[in-house]
Amino acid sequence: MIDIRKDNRAFSGIEAAIVLIAFIAVAVIFGYVLMGLGQNASENAKNQTLGGIDTIAFAPDGVKGMDTRGNGQSIDLVTFWMYGGNSKIDMSKITMDFMTADETYPISAADSAWRGLYKEGKVPTTKGTWMVTSYVGDGDQILEKGERMQISVMLNGENRGILPGQEFTLKVMTAEGITHTLPGKAPAYIDPVNQISIL
Repeated sequence: MIDIRKDNRAFSGIEAAIVLIAFIAVAVIFGYVLMGLGQNASENAKNQTLGGIDTIAFAPDGVKGMDTRGNGQSIDLVTFWMYGGNSKIDMSKITMDFMTADETYPISAADSAWRGLYKEGKVPTTKGTWMVTSYVGDGDQILEKGERMQISVMLNGENRGILPGQEFTLKVMTAEGITHTLPGKAPAYIDPVNQISIL
C-alpha cells in the first residue's frame, strides 16, 4: 500500500497551475494598462487635430471675385467669409499667401493696427493687401466662435490677379502656425462680380 501522505507529486502540479494563473493575470493587467495608454494617446491626438481643423472655416458659397478695373481680363479683388471656431484668432496677426501655377506672393495686412485693418464696407486699395470689410460679432480684432468676418484681398503679381479659368490657392496662416487653404477657380468669363468655384 502507498502512503499518500508522503506523495508530493500533486503539489508540483498545483504549484504550476498557480504560477500559470498568476502569469495570465499579470498579462491581462499589463494589456489593459497598455490599451488604456493607447486610448488616451489616440484621444489626445484626435482632440489636437480637430482643434486645429476647427480653428477657422470658410464659407464655400461666400467667395466672390471682382474685376475692379472693369476690363474682363482678370479678377483682382477676392472676398470671402471666415467663421470663428474653437480657438480665438487674433486677426491682426494673420498672414496670407496667394498662389497660382505661375506665381506665389505674400498678401500683407492693410494696416498693423486693428482700427486701420477693419473698415466696414471698404476694400483695400493697395495691391497685395487684405483687410476686414464686414464683421458679425463684438467688433474687436479677435475672431471667436460664433463670429464671422468678411475678408477682402486686393491681388498683385504679374497678372494682377486671377485669369479666366485659372486655379488659385489662398493660404491663411494664424500666429499659432495653423494653415488653412482656400483653393478656388475663376470662371471662364470674367464679369464685374464673379462667384468663385471652391475646389
